Amino acid sequence: MLQDADNIVSRGFSALKIKVGGDTIVNEIDKIAQLNHRYQKIHFRIDANQAWTVAQTMQFIEMALTKELPIDFIEQPLKVGFEHQLKALVVKSKIPIMLDESVFNHHQAFQYMHETAVRLINVKLEKAGSITEAQKIFQTVNDFNGQAMIGCMIESKIGIAFAVALANTNKTVKYVDLDAPFMFNYDLVPDGLRLNQTQLIPSNQSGLGIAQRSFDDI
Repeated sequence: MLQDADNIVSRGFSALKIKVGGDTIVNEIDKIAQLNHRYQKIHFRIDANQAWTVAQTMQFIEMALTKELPIDFIEQPLKVGFEHQLKALVVKSKIPIMLDESVFNHHQAFQYMHETAVRLINVKLEKAGSITEAQKIFQTVNDFNGQAMIGCMIESKIGIAFAVALANTNKTVKYVDLDAPFMFNYDLVPDGLRLNQTQLIPSNQSGLGIAQRSFDDI
């Protein structure tokens, strides 16, 4: 993890997304504290991937606050199906709680933002299934005066280019987690979206700026 973090920070990124849930809360906090000491000006975005209970989440929050760790949010701490426990957690937490796996469509976004007071949603095009549904989720988030993160699965630059366009046209988007293109050794799509050290730069051509090509050209 340290080697990966060094690489990311050296490229100029100002935030690290940390996957947690595979260790004790104490050990998870210790790892983040070590990273915080090493980098100092980096913010952390915690993704528990449904690994915790309410009690474990609160333990993590209390320890993080005691150590003054700069955490932007905690993503999906509870398992899908336990959303009824979210309100008590959200009300108590001094670190914002974000939903990911609990929200695939705007109906779920409305339900949980209405019932649990959650005000952060991770919107992914592949998860939503279409641009139209993603836009409906953004609108729902906006209706509740909430904020969104636009995230991704492991898409090529084609899917990410759509996500970048959505991020640039939705005022609810506060966080961007579109790291998939940086994971490829090479990309089947050489044109369109351009990657720099920390930026995804849209094409200035029409549409996504991606030329049609045959399989023989790939």
